[in-house]
Amino acid sequence: MKSEILGVLKNLVESEGVKASAVLSRDGMLLSYCNGGIPAEVLPSILAMMTKCAEKCLKLLDSGEMDYILIKAEKGLVLTQLCPTFIISVMVNVDINMDFVLSEVKKARDRIKDIL
Repeated sequence: MKSEILGVLKNLVESEGVKASAVLSRDGMLLSYCNGGIPAEVLPSILAMMTKCAEKCLKLLDSGEMDYILIKAEKGLVLTQLCPTFIISVMVNVDINMDFVLSEVKKARDRIKDIL
């Protein structure tokens, strides 16, 4: 299972502008990670905590279900999408077309759902 998920993440990283991708459990346990030299020691727990905070915020604001979190920085973007049983996150170049990234992450998410 882990190697199948890694294969999906590798395909995602081969997409134009995608630097790294990760899949983790909702509680922050790293399931698989594919990177371009970005360390993964604390990343899963931070992504899980960030996702839980965003979910809680949306609940308090009665804003519905979260689709994704987007963090924009000088050197890139982090897109994190919540799924029922896992979280998928990608780091991409700052100048990338977001529609393209969202489409690629959705494809990867659907393949990972089938694996899990």
